[in-house]
Amino acid sequence: MKLTFLFAVLLSVSTHSFAQSWLTNTELGIRYVAEAANGVPSNDVLGYGIFAKKGIGEGLKLGFAADISEYDVEEPAKILGLVTPADAEAVDAVTDGTFLSAWIESSRPVGASKVEFRSLAGLGFALLDQPDVRGETADGRGFDINGDIGADYYPFAGIGFARQLGNYQIGLDYLISYHFTDWKMTDRISGETGKVDDYGVQGFRFSLGRQF
Repeated sequence: MKLTFLFAVLLSVSTHSFAQSWLTNTELGIRYVAEAANGVPSNDVLGYGIFAKKGIGEGLKLGFAADISEYDVEEPAKILGLVTPADAEAVDAVTDGTFLSAWIESSRPVGASKVEFRSLAGLGFALLDQPDVRGETADGRGFDINGDIGADYYPFAGIGFARQLGNYQIGLDYLISYHFTDWKMTDRISGETGKVDDYGVQGFRFSLGRQF
């Protein structure tokens, strides 16, 4: 539902006459992101967003995107070295993220088909919020963990394919990224502290764009 709304807004804006000339050689669209990590801070990151790409030369485009996601940080208590009861359910922290990114994209047609191969590289910045998470510890004191997330930026690169469908284009890209993060956690009860180290992510992005 949210993706449909975002796409409707993009199409509505693009139909105004004042935007038509500015949007020449531009692509606007929506995308779905499915990425996987090694469990720290998360096993998977799923999200969606909007993007814009502007042609800047033969086969070259400059892209911008804004994505949002909600994902589980796996067992923050373990990151702090806290021991939880063996029979207790794992307690994860639900983290909200807004990801802003920009990239350069190069594309070329595959033979005489309407399919193109593309490669891209760019830089992103993440705004993350980890709510407090509470649970039990083996000594009965429990934990109350606060997450303090500073800068999180990530270079990324990828390859993919796109298929032309009239004025629309559907795409599938495989990307890898590496996050440099300042992510600290503190247990208010025991005083124990820990942090999330820099981490790598890889996954796919499915896109639907409208070309002008």
